[in-house]
Amino acid sequence: MGSVHKSLLYHTEVRWLSRGKTLVRLLALRNELYIFFTDHPFNLLTDKIWLFRLSYLADIFTKLNEVNLSIQGKITIVFTTNEIRALKKKINFWAVCFSQYKIDSFPLLKEYLKSIDGTIEDFDEIYGEIEQHLNEILSSLEKYFPESKDIEFIQRYNWVKNPFLINDKPEDLSITEFLVQ
Repeated sequence: MGSVHKSLLYHTEVRWLSRGKTLVRLLALRNELYIFFTDHPFNLLTDKIWLFRLSYLADIFTKLNEVNLSIQGKITIVFTTNEIRALKKKINFWAVCFSQYKIDSFPLLKEYLKSIDGTIEDFDEIYGEIEQHLNEILSSLEKYFPESKDIEFIQRYNWVKNPFLINDKPEDLSITEFLVQ
């Protein structure tokens, strides 16, 4: 059909990163899939609200995958990883942007609206759902990565990051360990 992609990716629970890539690929191949399903009763590819949600989810999963990949690796330690705190701030920002009808942070959603010559105001009915979803992601992140514990932990063990900047002996070091540095 002249598409850039030769196959549709399948999502599996074993490869959790595939979820975001599958949504992005499904969105990219929606026109080809529509042609393929013309003989079958599959009306979701013509439902603008469903495609709006799909575009939003593809953007969110892409962003979550990027953060997840950025905090993995051999040289990544808890003191150099600020991506979770940054992600929490971004999600809060995205929720505010959505309430103000600004979707510049969601490129696939913006592209979808452009492709249908629609405006974001056309989808008022699902704004509550999207804002609720963003808030649920934020509360889930807060549950697993509480801000107060992160800041307390980093401040308490900040000497590990750069041991030559400390003036006062940390509580966890003995006087011998402190003087060795």
